[in-house]
Amino acid sequence: MTHATNKKSVIFLTGATGLLGSYLLKIFLENDHKVFILGRSKNGISAKKRVIDTLRFWDKGLVTKIHNLTVVEGDIRKRGLGIERIKAHRLADHVDEIFHAAAITQLSPPLKEIHAVNVQGTKNVLDRALKWHKSGRLKKVNHISTAYVYGNYTKSFTEKDMDKGQHFNTNYERTKFEAEKLVLQYRKKGLWIDIFRPSMILGESTTGKTFQFLHIYQFLKLCKLELFDSLPLADCYASLVPVDITARAIYILDQNCLKKNLTYHPFPSKLNSVAEVIRISAKIMGFKPPQAVNRSEFTSGNMTSVQKMLLTKNLSSMNFITGLNSALTNSILKKCGFKIPLMDTKSLHIMLNYVTDPAIKKR
Repeated sequence: MTHATNKKSVIFLTGATGLLGSYLLKIFLENDHKVFILGRSKNGISAKKRVIDTLRFWDKGLVTKIHNLTVVEGDIRKRGLGIERIKAHRLADHVDEIFHAAAITQLSPPLKEIHAVNVQGTKNVLDRALKWHKSGRLKKVNHISTAYVYGNYTKSFTEKDMDKGQHFNTNYERTKFEAEKLVLQYRKKGLWIDIFRPSMILGESTTGKTFQFLHIYQFLKLCKLELFDSLPLADCYASLVPVDITARAIYILDQNCLKKNLTYHPFPSKLNSVAEVIRISAKIMGFKPPQAVNRSEFTSGNMTSVQKMLLTKNLSSMNFITGLNSALTNSILKKCGFKIPLMDTKSLHIMLNYVTDPAIKKR
């Protein structure tokens, strides 16, 4: 099923200033791929400078690789990605693969705003891919989705599952699900599109470095306020994985797997106990952890309206009762000699020390 290739594909990347997209770019450049990036100027800063600044965040030495980097001005929200026609034709003659990592990852921005990027943006990428596939050398599209497409589904959710009748608590979940439905349609049009569904992404495994403090970071910050004596988190689990491990798993799968139109779950085969994560985090961050109780035992009757609002906003945005399954992906990675480790106490120390120690961030 797997086959190593020495060919250095030319890559077109969206989302290069995002957390996962930027780390994928780091790996592409380290492995001597030529990369074209769709970027846009923002707040008076050019697209190229934004990309290079993000690369420097990960590794200042990567500036020696920027000869393999070309930033193409455009906008994922625009038809044709906002790329000038002549440039688009030239790109068709060079690009072998697309990695579509651009997305709004905040959980509940206005639906119109997030739909324009996560759904319409994906359609614009796929439309461009279809043209390049027909008239150029494009062979493959890699769509970065999310494990959150499981919504409120609680049974085993594997790589082969998609629409299980689940409902969604956030606009992020809903739009990423709709984007995957688009992918299925474009597969039928002849495109080879692999889907990657990362779980909760934390900082770099060796340093804890990150510039995005969403999801589990926000939840732990809430716990640190010590507003709750107890939370309904007994028997709740989450899939946590460092950004570099996620990106490396995606790269290995892309480079080695020739079977078309697969979906991958690049996260550990086991989930983390949320109660245990909070207990460990409490020691590191210095707060009293709330008692983890069953949902049937939990009552919000004595809470203030502010407490109820915070709890609803944070707990409803993360389905901690999930049957996420990554057995197929981890089986393939094992054949490639790669294993995604479980987030353990040592790893959490690295992640949270970066958040809590200002001196570490300045290194």
